Formats: sequence, structure tokens, C-alpha cells
Amino acid sequence: MNPLRRTKRILTLGLLSLSLVGCQMFTPPDPASYKSSPGPNEVAFVESVTLPYAEQDKDLIIQVSYPEGLAGPSPLIVFSHGALCAKNTYSSIVNHWVSHGYVVIEPTHLDSATLGKTQFMELGRIADTRPGDMSLILDSLDEIEAAVPDLAGKIDRSRVAASGHSMGAATAQRATGLDTRNAKGEVKSLTDERFDVALLLSAPGKMSNIPDNSWDEYEIPMMMSTGTKDITMTNKNRPEGWAWRLGSFELTPRGDKYVLITQDMDHFLGGHICRPEGDKGPDDDALAIVGGATTAFLDAYLKDDEAAKRFIRSNAVNDLSNGRAELKSK
Repeated sequence: MNPLRRTKRILTLGLLSLSLVGCQMFTPPDPASYKSSPGPNEVAFVESVTLPYAEQDKDLIIQVSYPEGLAGPSPLIVFSHGALCAKNTYSSIVNHWVSHGYVVIEPTHLDSATLGKTQFMELGRIADTRPGDMSLILDSLDEIEAAVPDLAGKIDRSRVAASGHSMGAATAQRATGLDTRNAKGEVKSLTDERFDVALLLSAPGKMSNIPDNSWDEYEIPMMMSTGTKDITMTNKNRPEGWAWRLGSFELTPRGDKYVLITQDMDHFLGGHICRPEGDKGPDDDALAIVGGATTAFLDAYLKDDEAAKRFIRSNAVNDLSNGRAELKSK
């Protein structure tokens, strides 16, 4: 199926402004994994909703994606983009989750490529503002539902995931209980107890700004995904290479923790997310594997789906991907 993009209308609602675009669907290949193909729902999205953020003296621009014709309350995913990336460069994975019945809201952080060029040296300071963007979204659900009438009363606020890619995964970690040192060297908790699970794509491993005891206290149900070519500036010179990222799984306490490892998958799924960079072009199989496994985790913990629980606790990912991927749990 080719992507379908249709502009519906432009609305201005007080302090909230938005442009509404709908019905976009992406079809990855199906390696016979759990929900690795698009779900039954077409994807509608509001490309730009502006939320006033007085505490940070800025406006936060968000994108809201949701199942077209959503009938009832749906779990929410708040997704944080990677460093210097943009919220609209993750549609491949975001649309997959939405097609399977999730509402996804993506903030535009201060380092977003859509806001202009950000110097690398500014990222430490900006990192400290990012978890607040995630929390502002939860604070503003009434305003968001008013701005997107299709969602009125249809976000399940009791089932919420914090998610993100790369620096966005670190943002999701800080919002869900991993305390780190801020740009001033102070350890300050930015945990938001309203998040129920963490879903992390290319999360970081042990870093100097993360106190050792922070990992010990990271109790929230979590899944992380990485690949054997998941290399960026952060870990290219580390002796562990891609495996450095496994720290986000290995250093956390046992109980409801999962890691998906996909052979030959890079940081951008071959250009499917964040940036159009990849050694061999779009990695469609990796996208399908990640889409299916992460949806299983979400279904298991946000929808209490017994089939999903059995799937993520089995060897099915290894078997159905012909050994390309492995899903470990503890």
C-alpha cells in the first residue's frame, strides 16, 4: 500500500494551533513475527499542535497520531526524537504502533532539526529540558483533546508509555526513573510517575553522568532495542562497540526487562528513522522485527494481552526471524 496523505483542515483554538493531516499507512514486509505487519487501523495525525510552556519560556510543538475512527480509550505513547532529529522522521515506527491501536504524541525538543541548527555543545543543556517536555504533554491532555476533537475522551490516561530513540531513549529513561547529573553536575530526579512502561530504541549504556545506584533503582517495566551495527559518535570509540548499549538492560534490576538484539541493524534502521543514513538502504526486515516485538511489549503491559506476554517470554522472535533477532528477558 502506498502512503496516503490527505489534508483535512487547519484550525486555530485559542493558544493551540494545529494543522490536521490524516490517513497515512506504511506497509513493511512480514517475517511472520507478532504484529510485524500494519494493524487494522488507518493512521490519522495532527502535524502541529502548540502548547504554551511557561516554565521553560517557550512553546512546545507536538505531533499527535491516532487510529482513524478510534472507538474507545487507547493507550498513549509519548515519543522523544533523537538528538538533532525531528518528530516527523519517525513515521515508519510510529505509524506501526498507531495502526495497532495506540495514540502517539511526539514533542519537538529544542535541538530538533526543524527549529534550526543546534550546536553539539548545547545538547547537554537541552537534555535537561527534554523530560519536562514529556511531562508537559501529560499535563496538557485536556487541551490536546480539545484541539483534536477525534480524541476527546479516547486517550487511556492510566496506560502510558515513555518512548524514544537514542538521546530520546535517554530522555524516556530520565522521565521513568533513571536519575542523572544535569549540566551543572547536580543529580536531580525528573521522574514522572504517570508513565507505566519505558520503550527504548538504541538506548545508551553506562555514562559518566549516570550514578551507579541510579541503575539499581530503575524498576519500571522496560524494553530496549539495539543492533550489531548500532554505532554513533557516542560509542564508536568504546571497546564494547554496539554492545555498550546493552548496559540499559544489563545494569537494571531483574523483573519485566527485555532487550531485542537484531543482527546487522544500524542506528537508523537503514534510514527508516531520524536520518536517511544507512549502509545498505532501508532495512525493511529490521523495521518489521522491531515493530512486531515492541508492539508485543506494549500489548503485554498496556493492554494486558496474554498472547503478547507469552510471545515476549518465548523464543519466537529468534525462530520467526530465522535467527536474525533475539529477544532476551530477565
